Amino acid sequence: MGDGVNIAARLEGIAAAGAICLSEDAYRQVKGRLDLAVTDLGQTRLKNIAEPIRVYSLQVGIPAHAKPVMEARPPAPKRRSALVALISGIAAFVAIVGGAWHLLGGNRAAPIVSNAAAPAEAAHLSIVVLPFANLSNDPGQDYFADGVTEN
Repeated sequence: MGDGVNIAARLEGIAAAGAICLSEDAYRQVKGRLDLAVTDLGQTRLKNIAEPIRVYSLQVGIPAHAKPVMEARPPAPKRRSALVALISGIAAFVAIVGGAWHLLGGNRAAPIVSNAAAPAEAAHLSIVVLPFANLSNDPGQDYFADGVTEN
């Protein structure tokens, strides 16, 4: 059943008549919410529990008043520094200007007139496509990988 259930059963056995005993773990979770007089019974060895457990006894007869729980608030938005905004703006500007230059002809080459310039021009404008591999382990799908590579 787990240590928590075993500890609870053992605490029930050591509690005085009409009293409530809590383990340290349970007490830590409720101590800020309950307004009860508490007695620390110290480290107590419990049957079938390997390590001693700190036990607290709640005094019965004193009305329990739950303390108001603080409402969960969403975390405040992180404030960006002006430097981050400036760098983002510059990066966006460079991307827009570079894209416009590319689209408006900054990368278009003049027509090739002689064969001497062709290798240098071709090396600058060439695109290399490596063949796609058929990863499906189905030899019948090789045509698909070949077709994508050719296109």
